[in-house]
Amino acid sequence: MNHSLNEFEFLDQLASTGTTTTYKVKANDRTNPSVLKLLRPYLENEDSMLASLSTQMPTIAQVTHENILPVFEKSEYQGKHWIHREYIDWPSLEQEIDEPRDISSIVKILYKVSAGLQAYHEKGVIHGNIKLSNIFIEPNGDGLYIADAGLSILHQNSSSRKTIRSKNSYVYAAPEISQNKPASTESDVYSLAMVAYVLLTGQLPFNAVDPATILVRQLSASPALPSSIDSNLPENLDQILIKGLSPQQESRYRDPKQFVDDLATVAQFNVNMKTRVPRQVDNAEFDPGINSEIPVVEILCSVCGQTNLSNAEWCVDCWSVLQRSSASTDSGVITTTERDIRKKRRDKIILMLKLSLPMLFLGYLGLQYYDERRELPSPVSDVTAVSEAGEWSMENRNLSGLNTQYVSEAYLTDKYSGEVRWALETSKPMVAGPAVKDGVVYVATQDSRVLALDENSGDILWEHETVGELEGSPVVAGELVYYTGENGRVTALNINDGSTIWVYQSQGPIMGSPIVHKGEIYFGSGDHNIYGLDAMTGKERWRFATEEWITNTPVIWEDLILVSSIDGRVNVIDMDTGNRRYTFRGIGRTVFGSPTITDGIAYVPFDNGYIYAINVPEKEILFNSRYYRLKLQLFWWDMAEHPGLPAGVIWGTRLKGHLSKSISSDADRLYVTSDEGNVYSIDRNNGKIIWKYPTNDTLLSAPVVVNNTVFVGGLSGKIHKIDGEIMESITLEEETSISSIPMSFLDCMTGAGFNISDSILTSEGTIDLAEMRKLNPNISMRSTTAQTSLKGCLGVLENAKFEEASQVLDIANSRINKIVIAGKTLYASSRDGNLYAIE
Repeated sequence: MNHSLNEFEFLDQLASTGTTTTYKVKANDRTNPSVLKLLRPYLENEDSMLASLSTQMPTIAQVTHENILPVFEKSEYQGKHWIHREYIDWPSLEQEIDEPRDISSIVKILYKVSAGLQAYHEKGVIHGNIKLSNIFIEPNGDGLYIADAGLSILHQNSSSRKTIRSKNSYVYAAPEISQNKPASTESDVYSLAMVAYVLLTGQLPFNAVDPATILVRQLSASPALPSSIDSNLPENLDQILIKGLSPQQESRYRDPKQFVDDLATVAQFNVNMKTRVPRQVDNAEFDPGINSEIPVVEILCSVCGQTNLSNAEWCVDCWSVLQRSSASTDSGVITTTERDIRKKRRDKIILMLKLSLPMLFLGYLGLQYYDERRELPSPVSDVTAVSEAGEWSMENRNLSGLNTQYVSEAYLTDKYSGEVRWALETSKPMVAGPAVKDGVVYVATQDSRVLALDENSGDILWEHETVGELEGSPVVAGELVYYTGENGRVTALNINDGSTIWVYQSQGPIMGSPIVHKGEIYFGSGDHNIYGLDAMTGKERWRFATEEWITNTPVIWEDLILVSSIDGRVNVIDMDTGNRRYTFRGIGRTVFGSPTITDGIAYVPFDNGYIYAINVPEKEILFNSRYYRLKLQLFWWDMAEHPGLPAGVIWGTRLKGHLSKSISSDADRLYVTSDEGNVYSIDRNNGKIIWKYPTNDTLLSAPVVVNNTVFVGGLSGKIHKIDGEIMESITLEEETSISSIPMSFLDCMTGAGFNISDSILTSEGTIDLAEMRKLNPNISMRSTTAQTSLKGCLGVLENAKFEEASQVLDIANSRINKIVIAGKTLYASSRDGNLYAIE
C-alpha cells in the first residue's frame, strides 16, 4: 500500500477533469506502470463525499473479473486524496467510436461490459460511471476492461461539482444519479443502453450545452428511434433501447444481461448488418416526438418565454420551475396600456445594455494595458543568496539556474576521482542536494531534519528537527538558512545554531527550493501560487496565481522572475509588483525541471522532450496568445498554414525521451539529460545537438558543469564524468570508427552466453545475425532474452568510441538524485539515504 505521493514516479499526465487529474505512474512496490487519479484540492473539504468514497473503494477493489480493470486502493496523505488502479495501454471505445461495426460485434462488446457489471452487482456495488471513455478494448483482439467504478459520487450532493462535470458524463448517467437519488442495478442498465445507442447510431440521444438541460430532456422527452437514424437497423431494436433508456427505473430491464440478451435475439437475424447508414426521409420521420407518448401540448415559461412539453417540470432553456394555473379572471388580464408600458421599459433596458457593453469592453482593454505599480514598501534588508568561488549556496548554484562553475584545472585532473571522504547516513532517501557556504554544508533530509555539517569532516555542527519530509535544497543568504517542506511551510533558521527565526505557511506542498534576492525570498507552491516574502521577517509582499502546481525552483534575471508549472505554462513576473509580464504555454505537457537563463534567454525543458528558448524581457501583447492558439487550431484542422513560433519564443527543439530534470548552461552550450540515459550538449543559439553521450543508465540527475566537464548521476548509483571537449572533437570527425573489436564488447557477448568469432561485426559496425546463427544454432535470435542481450552489448560497442571522453565513478548502491560541486568536493545525494562527500 502506498501512503505517500513520494512513493510514485509520475511518468505522464493522461487526462484532467474538474474533479480529478489522471497520471500514469510507477509505484515503488509494483513492476509495471499504473494509474493514479488525484482528486482536485477543492474536494478535500467534502468530508461526507470522501468518507463515502473511502468506504466504497475497498469493496470495489475486492471485485475481480476478466472484464474489470483492477483497483488497488484509495489513499490519503497530508490532505491529498487519490485512487490507484491498474494501467492498460488500450484505446477506449470513445477513441474508436468512428469505426463502423456490425450488430453482432456490438453485442459481443455489450456482453463483456454486462459481465463486468454483473460482477459488481453481485458484491452490492453500483458502477454508476459507465460511458465510452471508461471502456477499454484490446487492439486487434477480444479483450475488454471497464474502469472507474464508484466515481460518480464525486459529482453528487454538491452544486459546485455539478457545474464542472462534463456534459457527456450527465448524458450517460441515469436521471436518478443526476438528481442525487439512490442508484440501483437499473441505473447501470440505463448507462449501458446509452452506450449501445451511441455504438449503433453514432450519436448521443440527448444533447445540450449544459447538464441541467440534458436532465430535463432525459426526463421529459424520448430519444429519436435508432431505425430512423440508420436505415440498416431493424425496427424491433427500437423498443429494446427505448425500454433501457426509460426515465423511470421500474420501467427498465432489471439487470444488464437481460438487456443484452434481448439485443442478441435481434442481432442473430442481422449478423452482418453494418451500422451508421443514414436513411433519406422527410424531416417528420426524424422528429423525436414521433412514437412518443408525450402529449404535444406545450407550456410557456413565464421567465424566458421558452415553450416546453406539457409534462416537463423545468424549463429547458432557463431551468426555471414551470408554473401551471387555471384560466385568468378579468382582473388578472394585462391591459393594452400596461403591456405598452412594460414594452417601453424593456426596450429601455435593452438599449442601456447595448450601450454599456462597448463601454465594458473598452474598460477591459484599458485594464489589460494598465500596468498597476503598487507602492510596496522596501524589504527590511537587501540580503541576497550568492555562491562565491568554490561555493554552492542554493539550488542550481545561482539565481539564474546555470548549475555551472569554473575552478582551477588542477581540480578536474586530481579531484572528483570517486574517493569518499565522508558520508552522512539518513533513514530515508536523500532527494535534495546540499548548500555549501563558508566551509559549512547545509542539508535538508527526508527524515525531517535540517543539518549543518563541517565541510572537511562531515561532523554535525547543529541539527534542526522539522515537520514532514523535505525535497527542496536549503538556501543560505546572509545570516539565515531557508528551507521549504511538503507541509507547505517556509522556515528561516539562524545560521549559527539552527534556531527558528520565522515560519510562513502556504496552502499547498512545496516541492522545489526557494531563492533569495534583494531582501525577498521567492518560491512556488502546490496551491498554484508563486510567493514573494520579506526575507528577514517572512511577511508576504505579493503572490501570483498560476493554473497548476509549481514543483520546481524559480529563476531570476534582472528584475524579472520566471516560474513554470506542471500544466506547461511559463510565466515571467515583475518582482517589484507581482504582475505578470509574459506567459507561454507548451502543447499539453508538463514542466518538472527548472529553467536556466543566460543573457536574457530562458531555456525551459518540457517533459515530452521539447526545449524552448524564450526571450525573458518580452512583454505580452493583449490577446496575442489567444490569437496564436486560434491560428494553431486552424492549422490542426487543415484550414491554415502553421503559424510558426509564438511571440517571445526564439526556437524550439525536441529530444528523445522525457526531460524531467533541470537544464545547465555555460557561455555557449546547454546540457540536459533524458530519462532514457542520454546526456546532450546543445547549441543555445539555435537548439541544434552538438553531441550526445549514451550512459547506458536511466533516470539521470540534472547535469552539473565544471569548466568543460559534465557530471551526471544515474539509477545505477554511478556518476558519469564526461569531457565536453573530447566529445565535441569526436562528434566533429566525419567518421568515427573502431579499429578493432573492443574487449568490453567481446566480454559482454561471452557473458551473455554467445559463441563469437572475429567476423561477428559487419563493416557498418553492427552485429551480423547470419554469422551469429551459425555460431549459436541452439539460441533463437528472435527471443526476448537474446534481443535484450544483443541490445545491451551494442550499447557497450557504441560506448567504446567514447571511452576516452568519460570516466565512471561507482559511488552508491542506489539512484543518484542530485549532484553538487563546491570547491574540491563533489556531493552526491542518493536514494540509499546517504549524502556522499567525494574528493
